[in-house]
Amino acid sequence: MRSFSIFYLAWLFLILSISSCSDELIMPEEMMEEPISETVALIAALDEVIMPLSDKPLEMADQEISFLDDLKNTKIVAFGEATHGTREFFQMKHRMFRYLVENHGFKAFVFEIDMGEALLFNDWVQHRSDEDLTTLMVEKMNFTVWKTEEVRELLIWMREYNDDKSTSEMIGFYGVDCQFGTYNVNALADIIAQVDQSAADEILGLSQNYMNVKEVYRNNDVDSVSQIVKEEIRQIKFIVDNLSESVESNLSLQKAMLAKRLMRNIIQNEEVAYDAITISNTYKRDLFMAENSSWYLDYLGMDAKIVLWAHNAHVAADDAYREFGSQGWYLKQNHGNNYQIIGFSFSKGSFTARVDGVMQPAEITTDPIDGSTQWYFQLTQYDNFVLKTLQSDIALSKWMRETAPYIVVGAGFDYEWPAWYSYYPLPMSDHFDYVIHFEESNHSRLLSQ
Repeated sequence: MRSFSIFYLAWLFLILSISSCSDELIMPEEMMEEPISETVALIAALDEVIMPLSDKPLEMADQEISFLDDLKNTKIVAFGEATHGTREFFQMKHRMFRYLVENHGFKAFVFEIDMGEALLFNDWVQHRSDEDLTTLMVEKMNFTVWKTEEVRELLIWMREYNDDKSTSEMIGFYGVDCQFGTYNVNALADIIAQVDQSAADEILGLSQNYMNVKEVYRNNDVDSVSQIVKEEIRQIKFIVDNLSESVESNLSLQKAMLAKRLMRNIIQNEEVAYDAITISNTYKRDLFMAENSSWYLDYLGMDAKIVLWAHNAHVAADDAYREFGSQGWYLKQNHGNNYQIIGFSFSKGSFTARVDGVMQPAEITTDPIDGSTQWYFQLTQYDNFVLKTLQSDIALSKWMRETAPYIVVGAGFDYEWPAWYSYYPLPMSDHFDYVIHFEESNHSRLLSQ
């Protein structure tokens, strides 16, 4: 419990008392737009419903995160993050996934990485690979933000959980993104080679442009070369479609499904690359990520329940994201209450981000701006807490539906424009079903490169 909150609320009550004996009330500038009594009532209402958390997520007892029991039958539970590099966020997601696996039968962690890339780590998690994990992460992960001690600790726990488990009992690590062509073709060719080696070789031969599609589009006339790449992809798809029945009959239905989805991921990746290079008026990445997330429910079986790891911006139910809608918005439309969103929040502190082109610790040292969501969070009685955004208190519900500045940092950060890089206006309860707040963020620990 914070003495700051108690002191501040006591100060507000004192001003209210003084105002009753005075013709004029002089208020701090940040309070001018909202009557003090409403602020006091709002903070009191928040204090009634927030659930305190300790500051060491991996040491939390089950009881501390038992709010997750309400999500035990949810098909997709999304874990956001307000930065791509906060130690507490990563560890909290690790701890919550562990809880859902051990207590409620969740079997899959679906990450904001490409599908072929994730298969390399799923092989490690499920004991089909004995490569050194740190080396694998440093050399194979496309996003530097995931090359951290915290993600490494999660993968180690997943592998240890799978010790002595049958294949059907194992948990898995999967990818949902579509930004890199680095590993998709090789993963696809590996499957096809098990039924037709010459077809696999043909796929690899047709994929040289695709595997470096961003660079190919950037360094050539994109409209001309894209026609070549699209034709090569069309030919690869023709091969995969023709061999689908053979893959299913000689290998398994799951292998056939995976081959088709890798093919689909290749098509998605080319479209995303083309849109990025041409700066076209379309944004398909989140639509494709939602499509891939939903596919895992079919791939993993009718009883599948999965956890999704991505940035707040992607998991939120935001119909305005990039003007085309977020992944979470599409999932909410398709799955309703079977898609539940846990957003994350912090007030200040350090985090890993790209600064001046280099991934490194960055820091916000100032208090949240007046009227922001985190400004109110700082006034509550707990430093760290969980807030369920569906509440019966009318004033509290109204406040959570209102659009307010919300601290959120992407992959990059600029000290010259901190507000531009760290505030996004959003209606909290429309975007998230729960919010986990840590007052102070500490940066994730990057692995040695």
